[in-house]
Amino acid sequence: MNFRNFFILFFVFLSTLVTSQASFHAPIAKATISQRVSKPGQRLELLITVRSAEKPALPHPECPSGLLLIKYWKPQHLRDQDGDLWLMKYRLLAKSVGDYEISPVQISLGNSTVFTKPVILHVTNDAKPPLPDARELALTTDIPIGLAQEAVKNCPLPPSKPVPTPVPGDFRPLPSRVFSSIRHGLIWFWNYPGK
Repeated sequence: MNFRNFFILFFVFLSTLVTSQASFHAPIAKATISQRVSKPGQRLELLITVRSAEKPALPHPECPSGLLLIKYWKPQHLRDQDGDLWLMKYRLLAKSVGDYEISPVQISLGNSTVFTKPVILHVTNDAKPPLPDARELALTTDIPIGLAQEAVKNCPLPPSKPVPTPVPGDFRPLPSRVFSSIRHGLIWFWNYPGK
C-alpha cells in the first residue's frame, strides 16, 4: 500500500467517523416565549426548537387555566452548520392576570423522548416586568440555581419613587387668607403683559 492509498483510506475513515458522531448526538429541545410579560388579551408566541435529524411528533403543550392555546403550525425543518433543526410555533392568548408556568413539553422522536424546560410568563394590567427570581433566571439562562440566587441577590434594585413631602397647612385666620389671595390676584392682573 502506497502513501496515496493510505491517505485516501484515512480520509474516508475520518469523514465517516465525524458524520457518525454528528448523527449520534442526543436530541435537544428548548421552549421560548415571545415576551416574558404581557397584558390580558395579548397574543404571544411559544416557539419549541428541537435539534434532531428525526422529525418530531407535534406536541401539545399543557397550558395553565389563564392561558389559551389558540393556534399552531406544522413543524418546520431547517438545516444549519450544527445539523437539523425543527421549529414548532404556537399562538397563546393570555386571559387573566397572574404568573403562569407552562410545564415542560414532552416531544417524541421515534424511540426517544426529550423534554423542554418550563417557561414562565407574567400577565399584568400594566405589563411592567417584575424582577426575575432565581428559579426563573436559572431556567432562562441555563445556569445552576445557586449561581442564579447569587446573581439575583447582587442585582441592583430599581430606584424607589420619592415620597412627596407634605405641604404645611396655612394656619392664618380666614380674613387674612382671603385678603392675601385677592392681593396676589390683583398683582398678577396688574403685571399681566397683554398681547
